[in-house]
Amino acid sequence: MTSEFSKAIQDLINHEIQKIEISFVAEIVTFNKVTMRAEIKPLLRARTEEDGKDNPKFIDVTNIDDVPVEFLFAGGFFIRPDYKSGDIVRCVCAGSSLDQPINNSQRSDMLENRFQLNYCTVTGAVVPEVFTPPASWAAKDGLLIGKGDAVFMQVTDTGFEIEGDFAVSGSLEVDSLNVVDDLIIFDGDLNIIQGDLNVLVGDITAVLGDVKAGAISLKTHTHLTFSPVGTPTGPPT
Repeated sequence: MTSEFSKAIQDLINHEIQKIEISFVAEIVTFNKVTMRAEIKPLLRARTEEDGKDNPKFIDVTNIDDVPVEFLFAGGFFIRPDYKSGDIVRCVCAGSSLDQPINNSQRSDMLENRFQLNYCTVTGAVVPEVFTPPASWAAKDGLLIGKGDAVFMQVTDTGFEIEGDFAVSGSLEVDSLNVVDDLIIFDGDLNIIQGDLNVLVGDITAVLGDVKAGAISLKTHTHLTFSPVGTPTGPPT
């Protein structure tokens, strides 16, 4: 009698535990990078209530809409991911509803049904076994930012390196700048405080602006002639 009672209690506990999800893997269905919300497809199968103990049956868990997507955001600074449909991600379930804390900064009520699937957030991507890293992946240390088979930025203890085109909207101040083969585009000013600007392969093009060395303009500067001596030339054409 005691063993049957203990088994019944254990079965009841197991049944209730099955309703609790702490963390699970899901697939991104859609992602809104403005609201940082996603529709996800949990890669879970739920045991149906009608199952017999000896003949368990499972059904796919339905999609979950409007799931908050976590990203690095602190003091106004952020690094935003851009998930695509089919990305595999890890989700974590909170102990209570997220609506009040996230939307109103209020404490949420501690409900009986805790750690539900609809209390989840997307915490990050999970790399599948078929993932093929860039060829230079193993040779590079530090923080890498890239896309596909290319690494665009590498941040190490000594600085950072950019591969590919580099566009700046604003002003950039550097000690020195070396440009080799690639293109650097400025929608603003380039100020070299100390050092040199070395363009080894390629050109410097100022379509709407000017290139200046101190107060001397590349577009409007003149030279003194020898005949007659001291007569200034016109600007470059």
